[in-house]
Amino acid sequence: MASFKGAALTKRSVSNTTGIDMLVPKFDTSRGAGRDTLYHIIVVSVFSVFKSDKHGPDDVVQFSVPRKYSEFEKLQERLSIEFSAIVFPVLPPTRLYCTEDDLEDRMVAFDSLVRVIAKTKRLSRSRSLLKFLGASDKAIEAFMEECASKKKSKGQAAASIKEPEPPLEEEAIDIFAEDDVSEETRRENTEQELTNSSSATPDMPDVSLHASVRHPPADFMVDDYVLEAGKQRGAESEKRNEFLEKKTVDLTKELTETDSDLFDLDTDLGSLDHLTKPKKSKKPKSHAKAKARTVDESDSMLSEKQFAEIDLQQYIASNAAAAADDVDLFS
Repeated sequence: MASFKGAALTKRSVSNTTGIDMLVPKFDTSRGAGRDTLYHIIVVSVFSVFKSDKHGPDDVVQFSVPRKYSEFEKLQERLSIEFSAIVFPVLPPTRLYCTEDDLEDRMVAFDSLVRVIAKTKRLSRSRSLLKFLGASDKAIEAFMEECASKKKSKGQAAASIKEPEPPLEEEAIDIFAEDDVSEETRRENTEQELTNSSSATPDMPDVSLHASVRHPPADFMVDDYVLEAGKQRGAESEKRNEFLEKKTVDLTKELTETDSDLFDLDTDLGSLDHLTKPKKSKKPKSHAKAKARTVDESDSMLSEKQFAEIDLQQYIASNAAAAADDVDLFS
């Protein structure tokens, strides 16, 4: 087993089923003219490529790897070429001068990238990643052979499992196919079945699934049974028709009574309307008009009874005075 420098045994467990966990929790910026920034990758894995001779196959090792921005950029380019169907997180663009916020953004992007790689089986075991993390070419070749051997053994184990035999195919029966039995043979078979059924033991209980269904008596002809059933249905139909006719008559009667009540209601409403209308008040006769009548108008309206009550002498005297006035007009 090849020796990997810097890997230490840890009690931590690997959360990913691929066998490796990666994250980028911090970065350091060096002082000086270059001002290089290193991003630290923490790796927790069970891969044998990261173990030394003193580690067992089930041991979990942990180590940290510092990498620059350019190294992360090259890793993403190589993986994008090898696995073109996988979409990787977008890295921040390069800048001549990076602020503290820019460095934080780069760290977050690198952390997302290594987490995606660690969760994908093909990416986590690729040569590009193992070399990026510091494994030697010899250790990588040994690890690749180990992975191929495990894959082959799993395939043989899966093939050795005996598959269940398929169920036997039953011969298809065509219920609509015409058989080659002649009509005479079919008639003989039917008579034989009737003879066997009549000779059966009479005490045999009926255990059929349709025992609850009402069947005609044994000495009852089929035609008579059908006729009786038809008569029963006819009687039920007549009763139903009589009931419907009676119900129709009752409904018609109720509708007629309802209409007469409506007519009475219209009459009552008319009477109430007549009573509630205000009566026109008669205008009082003017007293001045009564006094304006002339003597001639009152005389012409006198009745015979009124003539008898008037003093005849006054009437004659008044008329005599009027006649004298008329004589003076013509003298």
